[in-house]
Amino acid sequence: MSLNIAQQVAVDFKEVERYLPEPEPEEFKEAVIKDIQEFVTTLRTKNLFADLRALQKQSILRAGFTIGSDWLIIFLAWWLTAYVSLYFLPLALLVIGNRQRALGNLLHDAGHSALDRIKWRNDLIANLFLSWPLFNLTSRYWNQHRTHHLYLGSMAEDPDFIHKDTFWQTTWQKVLSLNLFSWAMWRGNTFGQIFDVNWKAKIKFALWWIVVLSLLIVVAGLQPTLIFVGLWMLSRATVFHFITTFREISDHVGLVPGSLIGFTRNNPTNSIARIFFHPHKNGYHLTHHLAQRVPFFALPKAHKLFLNCHQYQIAHHCDGYFWGNHTVVDCWTGKCQQKMHKA
Repeated sequence: MSLNIAQQVAVDFKEVERYLPEPEPEEFKEAVIKDIQEFVTTLRTKNLFADLRALQKQSILRAGFTIGSDWLIIFLAWWLTAYVSLYFLPLALLVIGNRQRALGNLLHDAGHSALDRIKWRNDLIANLFLSWPLFNLTSRYWNQHRTHHLYLGSMAEDPDFIHKDTFWQTTWQKVLSLNLFSWAMWRGNTFGQIFDVNWKAKIKFALWWIVVLSLLIVVAGLQPTLIFVGLWMLSRATVFHFITTFREISDHVGLVPGSLIGFTRNNPTNSIARIFFHPHKNGYHLTHHLAQRVPFFALPKAHKLFLNCHQYQIAHHCDGYFWGNHTVVDCWTGKCQQKMHKA
């Protein structure tokens, strides 16, 4: 499991030995740890580790402002639909679904304790404003996500593993449709952890919604409140599902399991589409896997810092979602790796 395994992939991946037994999960864990250790060693050798530590500083003010802004946009979209015209419904679905994904990305930060340096306050903020409205438990989310980081690429242990070698032999449209029309994917994106948690957790979700909807009824009335509920759930079942599925595919699918750097990509950092697909800098996925405690707002600086390291320079950095030399959708089906190999 070489650090630079992505460069060792043959151009014709169709003949890869994908019928051999998968390595044991511990081998994936060892590969992840090895990559991180080697990367940290490189940072120390270049006297850059202190700079990385400085970027790991949380900002409760920045986090609070960002969470508040997302909710404000959600309520504005609801207000336009409920009080101005139902013609705003398509726009509201797009906006709310996108901001639901944005809140989910902030929950991701909270899972890494990257919102606030005080753990109980970090978790309280996450529960009240991020996880409970999205039907998730912060603790359960973190346990699953930690496993994803530690056993990255293991079909047996990685809970986010959706890569298939056969994707190298198909089109990106097929890859997207297979996942979009997956019942398990749709159910998880629409209902979160509702069907997977115990009754105590379900009660927390229910109490959050009872309190919020009661306040809305008092302030706005029953009909606007019902419109809010409808917008929230319809957005989750459609736009949020689409964005989340696209993002999940874009993080790792199409690469070669067996190392952290070889099985993780950075998505486009300059494309305007990043606001839709990867709100709150979430496209810096390789950057995040190498430095999990860096808050979302500091990821661009971490990326720039990491470019001083050769193993990071030659990793997968896509330059566009649909157009470019190394696009995200090409990377889903292995074409990105073929171009790197030829180069």
